[in-house]
Amino acid sequence: MEGLLHSLYSARSVLVTSGEGMGKTYLVRQVWERQKISI
Repeated sequence: MEGLLHSLYSARSVLVTSGEGMGKTYLVRQVWERQKISI
């Protein structure tokens, strides 16, 4: 049971980490687009 819980937890942390990475990429892209428009 403990092993299952651990694998679920690590899977969740991987999802959270990739979600954060995607969010940051999206924010950077938005800022980049604004910079291109202002230039």
